[in-house]
Amino acid sequence: SYAAAALPLKILAAAALLRVTMQTIYPLLMGSGRPGTAARLSAATMVLLTGGVLIAGFRFPASSGLIAVSVVWLVIYPPLLFWGATRLQRHWDISIGRLAGAFGAPIVAIAALVLAVVLARQFTGISDPKFQIAVVIAATALCYAGLALYTRRTASR
Repeated sequence: SYAAAALPLKILAAAALLRVTMQTIYPLLMGSGRPGTAARLSAATMVLLTGGVLIAGFRFPASSGLIAVSVVWLVIYPPLLFWGATRLQRHWDISIGRLAGAFGAPIVAIAALVLAVVLARQFTGISDPKFQIAVVIAATALCYAGLALYTRRTASR
C-alpha cells in the first residue's frame, strides 16, 4: 500500500540533502553582517517553494501531483545554492571549488553509509526491521566516527 510513495520519497530525500546544504549559507550570511541578504534568500526560497507547490498542485492530477510537488522541492534548491555560492565568492572571495571541496569528506562518508546499508540488506537476506535499523545505526555511528577522525587529523596539520 506504500509502494506509490517510493518515488516521491526518493525525490524528497535528494531534495533534503540540497536543503541541508542550503541551510549552511544562512549562518555565513548572518555572521558576515549580511542579515538582509539572508532574509532575501529566505524570502526567495519561500516564494519559489510556495509558488511551485501551488502550480504543481493545481496543474497535475492527484495521481502524479505528489511526484510533481516532490520535483518542485528538488529543482528549487540548485539555483538558490548557486546564487548563495556566487554571493560568497563575490563578498569573501571563496571559490565554488573550495566550497565543494569542503563537502568532499561528508559526501564520501554519506556514500559509504548508504553503500554499507545497501550491502547489508543485499547480502544478509534478513528482513527483520529491527536488524535493519541496527545496521543503519551502526553505519551512521561509523560514518560520524570517521568524520570526527578525519576532522581531527586535518585540523592538526
